Amino acid sequence: MVRAVVKNLKYFFYIAVSFVVSLVVLASCSTTAPKAEIPIEEPVKFVFQDDTIDLPTWAQLAKDFGVAESEIQALGRSFVGALSFGKRSEYYASLCGSRPELCSSLDSFLDHMSEQQSVRAQARRERRQNERRLALRPAQAKTAQALDMKRLMGGLTIRHESDFQVLAAQALKVETCPRNLSAVLSVRAIKFFPDQKNRELARELFDHAEPCLSNADSSWETLYLRHGLVAISEGNAERAERLLIQSMEGPTKVEQYRSLYWLGWLAHERATTEANNRYWQILNAEFPLSYYSIQAITAWGRDPLNMVPERMPYTFSRVSQARPELNQRIAWLELLMRMNERHHTKRWMEWLSADVKNAEVDIVHYVSAIALKNGYYRQNIVFLIKYYRAHPDRVDRSGLRSLYPRPYFDDVHEEAKDKIHTNLVMSLIRQESAFDPQAVSSARAKGLMQIIPRTAKRLLRGGDRMLFDEKTNTQMGVKYLARLGDRFSGEVELALAAYNAGPNRVTEWLARFPERKNTLLWNDLIPYMETRDYVVSILRNNYWYERLFPLEKAASGVLASKMVEDLKSALKSE
Repeated sequence: MVRAVVKNLKYFFYIAVSFVVSLVVLASCSTTAPKAEIPIEEPVKFVFQDDTIDLPTWAQLAKDFGVAESEIQALGRSFVGALSFGKRSEYYASLCGSRPELCSSLDSFLDHMSEQQSVRAQARRERRQNERRLALRPAQAKTAQALDMKRLMGGLTIRHESDFQVLAAQALKVETCPRNLSAVLSVRAIKFFPDQKNRELARELFDHAEPCLSNADSSWETLYLRHGLVAISEGNAERAERLLIQSMEGPTKVEQYRSLYWLGWLAHERATTEANNRYWQILNAEFPLSYYSIQAITAWGRDPLNMVPERMPYTFSRVSQARPELNQRIAWLELLMRMNERHHTKRWMEWLSADVKNAEVDIVHYVSAIALKNGYYRQNIVFLIKYYRAHPDRVDRSGLRSLYPRPYFDDVHEEAKDKIHTNLVMSLIRQESAFDPQAVSSARAKGLMQIIPRTAKRLLRGGDRMLFDEKTNTQMGVKYLARLGDRFSGEVELALAAYNAGPNRVTEWLARFPERKNTLLWNDLIPYMETRDYVVSILRNNYWYERLFPLEKAASGVLASKMVEDLKSALKSE
C-alpha cells in the first residue's frame, strides 16, 4: 500500500515539473515577424573525413532561420515540443502561428508519422489475424483450398508427418480451382525432408496448385523461389530455371536478388560468358554491394572493390538546388543535432531518409558526414542504403566507407582477439544494432550485439542488467558467438544462423538438408527469410570490412568465415 502511494506521488511530481517546464518554454518562444523563406548560406566545400566538417554554429543557425542569435535555442525548444506533442499542442501554435513558413517540413513530418503509425497498426492486426493457429482435418481439405493464401501461409500448423501426408492426399483429389491449400502444403512439405516420399509429394502438390495460381498473389514469389531452390538442391536445373524465372513475375520482388543470383549461377554453370549472363548483369547493376553480387563478380575473376570508383574530390553541400524543400529539413536536422535531442534527431533523419532519392549526391554526403560525426550510425546507414538503392551508380569508395563505420572498434578488438576475427564481430554488430548501444528489438534483445536478457543471465552474472553497457554487451556477445562456433564445428554461417534463430532450429534445418556442399544454397533454403538474409548480410559486411579496413588473417582456432576468406583468396589466385 505504501509503495503504491509513493509511486503515485512520484508520477504527480513528474507531471508538475513537466507543466512548469512547458510554461517556461512557451514564454521563451520567439514572435519574430515571418519571412518569405529560410535562406541557408552555402558553406565551403570539404574534403572527405576532414575534421573541419561540423554542424553550423548557433549564430549560423539563427541566420538560417531568420531569428536573433539569442532566440535560436528557444525556437529549437518550441520545435522539439511540437515534435513531441503534435499539431494540437501549444508548442506547435507558438511556432507556426506567427511564422507558418517554418512549419512546412514539420507538417510533412507529423503527417508522415501519423500515417505510418496507422499503417503499422493495420499491419499488426493483419499479422495477428493471419498467424492465428489453423489446424485442419483431412475432411476439411476441399473447403480449405479456397482459404486466403496469407491465412494459410501464416497459420497452418502441421506437427506430424503422417498428418501432413493424409492432408496432402485429400488436397490432391480436388480438381477445381482455387488450390491454395495444395500450394501451401507444397512448402510445408520441406519440414519433413529429406525423406524422398515427401520430396516427391512437395513437387506433386506444387504442380497440382500451379495451374490455379495468380501472379497477383503476394505469395507468388515465395512459392516459386522456394521450389526453384529445392530443384537446384536436387540437381534439376531445367525445373529450377523455369521456377526462378517465374518467381520474378509476381507483384512483390522482396527476394529478387536471390532469384537473379541463382539464375545467373545456373547460367554460369553452363559456361555462359559474362557478357551473355544477363541475370548477373542485372544483379550487379541493381544490387552492387550485396553478397550475391560479390559472389558473382568474383566468379567472373574480377575484383568487386574495383567495381566501386574512387571519386575525388568528395564534396559536401547544405543547399539543394534540385530539391529546395530539403533545405529546411536539413536545417531542422542540424538544429536538433546541435541541441543533442537524440530521440527526435533519429526520428527526423529516418523520415528524411524516406524521401532522399532525388537529392544531389553532395547533399547526401553532407548529411551522412554530420550524422557520423555526431554518432548517428544507424540513421546514417539507413540513409545511405536508401539513397544507393535508388542510385546504385552513385556508390563510390568514400560512400562505402561511410556505410561501414567502425565505432567501438578498440573495445571490440580487445574482446574478440584470440576468439573471433574482429571484422566478423564488427559485421555482426552492424547488422544487429547498427552500432546503437541503446537499441532494443521487438523481441527485447538489447544493446550493440542485441542480446536477450535471459541469454545474458546465462553468459554473465547480472548480465541482464548491463546490456546497455557497450563493453559488457560486447563481452557477452563474443562469448555467445564463440560458443555457437564451437557447437557447429567452426562453421561461421551456421553459428550466425543460430545467433539469429537459435541453435535448435539450425540443428533441425541440418536434418532436413544434410548436404552442405554449396554453403550459400543451404543458407538460402532456410525457411525464415529473416535468418537467410541475416547470414548473407553479415557475410557481406565482413567482406567489405575486410576490403576497406583489412586486418591480419585470423589465427588458427579463431572463428572466421571461410566463405569470405575464399572470396579474398580467389582474387589472389587470378
